[in-house]
Amino acid sequence: LAIALDRSGSMQASANGRTKIELAASGAAAAIEALSARDAVAVLAVDTEAHVVVPLSALDDPEALADRVLSIHSEGGGIY
Repeated sequence: LAIALDRSGSMQASANGRTKIELAASGAAAAIEALSARDAVAVLAVDTEAHVVVPLSALDDPEALADRVLSIHSEGGGIY
């Protein structure tokens, strides 16, 4: 599974009491935790460029990978 999260400035906007980036990261973390040990995942955070948060990795520790995704914050900029 490859996940690309928008972390541009617009993701700082509120939606139902949380920021859009918090909602997106929560969904991505839940997807990672739903995978099996046979799966692999990569996560990119995208603003003016793509930043590798999790390189393509086996799912040895899904909680640790999900925690890395939950640490993504909106950094501003825009998506090209």
